[in-house]
Amino acid sequence: MNIRTKIEILKGDITKVTVDAIVNAANNSLLGGGGVDGAIHRAGGQAILDDCRKIIARQGGCKTGQAVITTAGKLKAKFVIHTVGPVWNGGQKDEKVKLADCYKNALKLAAENDCKTIAFPCISTGIYKYPSNDAARVAVDAVLEFVSNSDKIDKVIFVCFDDDNFCFMKSQLNYKVYTVPSKVFADNEIIGTVNIGLEDDGMGVLSGQLIPTDNYNKYRDFFRQTFIEERDDKLIRINKFTKDNKFKVVADDGTEFKEPVVGLMIYDFDKEPIQVELNGIDNDIWGKYYK
Repeated sequence: MNIRTKIEILKGDITKVTVDAIVNAANNSLLGGGGVDGAIHRAGGQAILDDCRKIIARQGGCKTGQAVITTAGKLKAKFVIHTVGPVWNGGQKDEKVKLADCYKNALKLAAENDCKTIAFPCISTGIYKYPSNDAARVAVDAVLEFVSNSDKIDKVIFVCFDDDNFCFMKSQLNYKVYTVPSKVFADNEIIGTVNIGLEDDGMGVLSGQLIPTDNYNKYRDFFRQTFIEERDDKLIRINKFTKDNKFKVVADDGTEFKEPVVGLMIYDFDKEPIQVELNGIDNDIWGKYYK
């Protein structure tokens, strides 16, 4: 079995993922903070903080590289595993070892608590300033080592919020990712530009962050009225392109990404970047970039 099939990489909000365990990039205090830490506490509710306070009373917090486990509260998971990543200090204070320990100890806790699926954020790459590409290498190596030597975990999901971390994670798993500057059209009007990533992971997926033009707002209501909207995550799903190509994605080199099998999806969350994803790209288009 190809071990990398146990690993999935998503771009989005980790608090919306359904898994047995969600990993939180916590701080030593376990009392919540900014970024992923704050988002998980807000989405999971008071029960997570209550459990953290019990851990604090028992052991005084969580050391860098270590991990502790709590309820997941209102999240779509059984547990939250809190781990504390290292602050980047130029690589002179065992940051690599400590970051690897975050992943290994979180996976160990997950296995001990009968979790088969686990989702990780990109630990330490935010305010702790760990270089994203180096952090991705450490993360992937640590996870591959664990799943190669244990049958306890069936699926590990890396959930990346931005394009950079997403592409770095892909590259560390030996997925080639071509960044293709493109435009999204509606009725032949440009509604946004996107540096869309064409991946060789066998799924025919293209994705990227949309920079909307003024015309995008003109079509927003039309999207919500015409396409299926999943109310839990405000996902606009265009199941298939219209026959007249009302909506299309065209690369700046002239390549049109026609009629993806699963469709075009627009992830449009309040106060978050708009993400575009096409699923099921024709092999002829792949062949243009992967030879």
